[in-house]
Amino acid sequence: MNALVDYFHRNFYPDMDIMDVATHIYSDDNNLNNAISYIQQKHYPQIPPEKIKPIFHPKYTPQIGDIILESMSDPRINDPNYYSVSDGVLRKRQPPVNDINWYRKNRPDLIRGDGTLKGKGFLGELPNKMGGYSTELSMSTGDIVPGKDVLIPTMVPTLTKDELDYLLSHKYNPRARTGIDDVISRKAIDFARERKKKGLPYFATKEEEGKFKVQQPMAKPVEKPVQKPTYTSKKKTYQGREFMESTGLRPGLYHPEEVDSAMRRQKATGRGAF
Repeated sequence: MNALVDYFHRNFYPDMDIMDVATHIYSDDNNLNNAISYIQQKHYPQIPPEKIKPIFHPKYTPQIGDIILESMSDPRINDPNYYSVSDGVLRKRQPPVNDINWYRKNRPDLIRGDGTLKGKGFLGELPNKMGGYSTELSMSTGDIVPGKDVLIPTMVPTLTKDELDYLLSHKYNPRARTGIDDVISRKAIDFARERKKKGLPYFATKEEEGKFKVQQPMAKPVEKPVQKPTYTSKKKTYQGREFMESTGLRPGLYHPEEVDSAMRRQKATGRGAF
């Protein structure tokens, strides 16, 4: 589901299943026109309505390189290199597997900094705050192989949910050596080192893609309240050195049962109540 539909789900239709939000908007002209008008007024006044409308199509998940047609008479609608993903939206057909030259020409965003093809990552394809999807978010580091920079993923299973959310917000700075940025870098490096020790590639294999989850915060143990004994007797005044030494209690008002308990504790451990 695309980020625009997710935005309306969170802000206007929180009680509706996210998969039904796009259908709810797109199938009703009034809902659709109101949604388009809202987007234009609040965020994208420069984009004409006909270019916003297809984005609400239930089957439309935007990708880089998509073509939003001005009209259904556009000649590209019959281009065999494209296929229709919704009314007025065309997408490039996928190339043969591992056709690196096709990706260099048509989808350079799916090529890593070292020239290899990106995968779906340990955590799978996750929506980011830019409206697209992230899978690996690589960084270059010289902390794994002496004298050599290598490319490793930062989206690794040892992250916490908060750290992953920070990554997906595109605020992460791999050069930072403090705060959450440094924590993420350290975790990515440590994870890559463990992979190297096991003879595994730094990036997820096809069998591993999308099979991992980030660490969940540990639930805090529930502390049970201390049950204080209840006494039915009336309190009496206790004082004197002998009382203090035999019970470990200070002079004051106590239930007789309290004094007996303190005396037994004092005999058993040599310690009273304080």
